[in-house]
Amino acid sequence: MTGLHQVALLAVAVSLVVPAAGLWRARCARASALLMTLTAIALVAGVVLDATASTSVTDWAWLAASLLLGPLALVLFPVARWRDPVDFVAVVTVTAAGLLSLVAPEAVVTSAMVVLIAVAGHLWWRLEQGPAAERRALTWMALAFGSSCLVTGLVSFAADGATGSVGAEIFFGIVGPALYVGATRPDVADARALVVPVVTYLTAAVVYLAVFIGAAAVIEEAGGGTRPTVAVLAICATLLATTFHPMQVVFRGVVDELLFGVRPDPLDAAGLVSGRIGDDPILALRAIREALLLPYAALRLDDEVSVASGTRATHTEVRMLPSDTGRRLELEVGLRTGEVALSVTDRQVLDIAIPLLAQSLRASGLAADLQQSRQQTIATREEERRRLRRDLHDGLGPRLTGIAFTTDAARNLAQSDPAAAERLLEALRAETTAAIDSIRELVYAMRPPALDELGLAAAVTQAAASMRSRSGVPLRTTVRTDTFEHLPAAVEVAAYRIAVEALTNVARHTDSPDATVELSCTGDVLVLEVRDRAPAAGPWRAGVGLSSMRERAEELGGTLTAGGTADGGCVRAELPLGQSSSR
Repeated sequence: MTGLHQVALLAVAVSLVVPAAGLWRARCARASALLMTLTAIALVAGVVLDATASTSVTDWAWLAASLLLGPLALVLFPVARWRDPVDFVAVVTVTAAGLLSLVAPEAVVTSAMVVLIAVAGHLWWRLEQGPAAERRALTWMALAFGSSCLVTGLVSFAADGATGSVGAEIFFGIVGPALYVGATRPDVADARALVVPVVTYLTAAVVYLAVFIGAAAVIEEAGGGTRPTVAVLAICATLLATTFHPMQVVFRGVVDELLFGVRPDPLDAAGLVSGRIGDDPILALRAIREALLLPYAALRLDDEVSVASGTRATHTEVRMLPSDTGRRLELEVGLRTGEVALSVTDRQVLDIAIPLLAQSLRASGLAADLQQSRQQTIATREEERRRLRRDLHDGLGPRLTGIAFTTDAARNLAQSDPAAAERLLEALRAETTAAIDSIRELVYAMRPPALDELGLAAAVTQAAASMRSRSGVPLRTTVRTDTFEHLPAAVEVAAYRIAVEALTNVARHTDSPDATVELSCTGDVLVLEVRDRAPAAGPWRAGVGLSSMRERAEELGGTLTAGGTADGGCVRAELPLGQSSSR
């Protein structure tokens, strides 16, 4: 045994014993960890015995490592299920073939083939039948073991004697680390993503070598058994090299389709997505998944999943969606099995689908807001009708009934007791006046008469004239307004109510001697601002008055902001003019 060969075996032993220690410490795959340690000990023993013991003892150590202990570590990885029939048959087959190679060294080739077929078949069966967590670990082992076997075959074919043996042994050093990663951290990267380039390259290399050797044999035969010169072989290799990349492309497509299925054409997928995205987010996500063959798609609002379709994948990618609500809206898609990132064509399809999806979500949100607004409008109208019915029934109704009875009593006493009839008529007049006042209150609650008599600005000025501050001093109110055309009735009433309520809050809760009301139109929006000169002592707490103002603004699809500053308080309402007729 050469010194280079000994170094290679010791390197393989180290590559086994270190991951085995890690597996033992992590309390997983301990049966494989123990067998990996024994394999490393057998390799080291073979190196030591090579110089001190007989050849047969040394061969036993190497055969035990390569055909018994090592394969058993693979068969029992990551979980040893002794009672499972397939696992039991695999363990018995590997053990019997390994022991046969020790007892009958002349059968080592047969034993090696049996061990290789048993390990490969058992690995394939567990990848097909095992649970998801176990398959992730076995994928790492399959990638390392399969690559080692293929590279060993290529190196042994290309190199001679000890050089090829050393190269093959060194490459087997990746098996131990792969077992450790697969058992402890299988999701640190998706090993299946490496399968396509590795298998593609190795398949293309094998085909290339086979064609090259065949071409060299044909040239030799054509030359009457004379070996072709180096120049001829170089020309032949150069010509064949032009086919290597095309072969990789073809094999990549074949392997990719076998492993992951048929990939969609990007233009067809984009057309399918754009044609199926509608107002329902679930249907939109389903269209994206089906067009791109993705296992999972979800919409996340502020990092929380709001709508999802499919089964969540191990690896996902997140794309931002445009949003005008100020909240973070994202599209999360799950990657296909064996992928760690979306392909360029997939991203191109998503670039087309995302604006459509965002527009669909915005339309869906606007429709929901409109429906909610209509429901609020109907509820408000019904509440107003209920209040009017209650006021008429409980207040004005009994009063009018009393007026009718008093009128009958006065008529009966008109001849017999004129004085009593006169007193009843005086009481009747008082009740009638009170009834008129009640009617005016009801009318004022629906629409202040001052709006029709004076207009919005003058009505606000009239209402503010009777207000006094907490110290009893009249509140000086200045109303500034642009020249308006006829305002919609609902906007006019809301603006009046908000202005009067804001001025009432100034008089009731501040020491400001004056207030300013500004009315202006910006586009199709009426802007109302009520300011005072009382510095803010802290943040405003929303009470009944502030909540009422905000509700009036939101009923029309507008907004209201209120708060204090160092210069004084400010209430600002923006009331759309174009939507008022529909709300």
